[in-house]
Amino acid sequence: EEGVTVLRKPKGIAAAHLKNLKQLQLPDADISRQHAEVRFKKGFFALRDLGSLNGTTVNGERLSEEKKMSGWRPLAGGDKLVLGTKTTATVFFRVKVPDAPLAPEEREKKRRKEE
Repeated sequence: EEGVTVLRKPKGIAAAHLKNLKQLQLPDADISRQHAEVRFKKGFFALRDLGSLNGTTVNGERLSEEKKMSGWRPLAGGDKLVLGTKTTATVFFRVKVPDAPLAPEEREKKRRKEE
């Protein structure tokens, strides 16, 4: 499983290189020290609240009661996340689609162009 844990950081935003992102630290007092997790599970991204005080909402729906860990909630592109009472993020997914195989005449045309 790959994913990221959202944490509170007193000043600034800290994150590892995006390709290897494991923690996202945000400077918001409403975010708990261990607030939420995003993981890639069984073919989709999912989010859960780690028992934060001020909660996590997805599209206006709170994931769990105060200080109680939630279950995993699948995420979709365009979902609006609110961490704590005011830190807002919108989920975007970048999907790399493999190139379709070229027809023989297109391959030849590309080869000539590259010469």
